[in-house]
Amino acid sequence: MPVARPLVPVAVNAIAGAAIVARAGYLHWRGRRTRHWPSTAGRLTDAYVLKYHHMRSGPGYGARVEYEYDVGGRRYRASQRVIGAVEYATPARASAELADLEHAPLRVYYDPANPADAVLRPGIAPVARRLALGGVALLAVGVWFWWRAMGG
Repeated sequence: MPVARPLVPVAVNAIAGAAIVARAGYLHWRGRRTRHWPSTAGRLTDAYVLKYHHMRSGPGYGARVEYEYDVGGRRYRASQRVIGAVEYATPARASAELADLEHAPLRVYYDPANPADAVLRPGIAPVARRLALGGVALLAVGVWFWWRAMGG
């Protein structure tokens, strides 16, 4: 009699892959929408480098910004630079991103249906594309192992 292969790790792999693909799809959809948003002048109110620590890959750095802008006579505050996370390997690269923002006129792209939703760079961060590829890979591996476990 054949030994039953455990399907739990296979299912977890496939479900994780599907969840990552769904998240990346949502980010891509939101990022594409920002390309059609109107823009207005903004003002940088705070900018600093934030250090992250990942258990496996070590430190990462983000350029954190806060800005304000006016739409329809009302003032809004936001902190999102682009749809999707942007992380840098060194604090110098994150600082360079901040320097670019501090020395240029600030354009804020906002959702006309909800002006509180805004970004400084329309589109999607490249990391969201890599996230989608990683999710597809996890999903494919999970499906392949499931197919093999079912005798395929």
